[in-house]
Amino acid sequence: MATRTLAILSLLVASCACGQTHEPTDTGLDAFRAPIDADRDSALDTRFPLDFMGDAGCRRVHGYRVCGEECLAPCTRADGRCSTLGVCYGAGRGIGFSCRSNLYGGSYCGDGRICAPVSGRFEEPDGRIAGVCIDPEFCAELPTAGLASTQCQYSDGTLFLTGPPVREGCPPSHPVFPFCGGPCSGVICPEESGAFLNRNCAGVSDNRAFGVCLRSSGYNCVNLPELSDFNHLLVDDYCPATQEELGFPPEPCAIIVPRPQADGLPAEIGWPVAISVCRAYRDLNPSFADCVDADWNPLP
Repeated sequence: MATRTLAILSLLVASCACGQTHEPTDTGLDAFRAPIDADRDSALDTRFPLDFMGDAGCRRVHGYRVCGEECLAPCTRADGRCSTLGVCYGAGRGIGFSCRSNLYGGSYCGDGRICAPVSGRFEEPDGRIAGVCIDPEFCAELPTAGLASTQCQYSDGTLFLTGPPVREGCPPSHPVFPFCGGPCSGVICPEESGAFLNRNCAGVSDNRAFGVCLRSSGYNCVNLPELSDFNHLLVDDYCPATQEELGFPPEPCAIIVPRPQADGLPAEIGWPVAISVCRAYRDLNPSFADCVDADWNPLP
């Protein structure tokens, strides 16, 4: 049922986007797909052999060797490949999936890492752009690192300033919508298919230590009249159907609304989850999360 609903979601979002009054610059969901990190080997200096194993005097940032335009030596096998951020990285070394988001949803970082938007690449409407997922400690170094990104951006669009608060222990959570990131970093959100091909952990911010794994194929709920039907489809149909499809008794769903919202968004955004998850997340993050229904009415 959830699979059939996903096809409806794509059609409905596309039709809703046509009547928007906040002047988005992209049309169609294809523009929102997660980018793949560029492999720049073709632009590298040919003076270095393919089996080159040195640093060529290139500096390192947060333990990663700089690559690309600043350092034309190819990344070594040990260092991995050259990311759009401008450093070499390999699996399990603190840099993960590509990330991309805008008003309607996104490919968020799936394990508590935070998006480092790469300036001038994959620019999105409403001030949201795409980049690479990196750990919070690396985010703290970005302003002075001299890389392609200068400041990390959370899944809700707010900026990384001081970093997520420290919290001991991961709270118990729902099997379909587990908590993730921060003290719950051992949780890797399940991979989803659809318009946003990624693992989506949403909610970590300067005010919230952990987030929630999403099951909405990366779609946001948006408090705009023209998206009311779409919000109802996500909350009333797709979210319960996903629980049932995964073998769990479906419970009603609600929308987590992060607080504060990012500056410059034309409308509030939120994420559809089981209502028990929404209430638990709100209660664990007083003043920094609310629960609303599909019509954006506050829930007790």
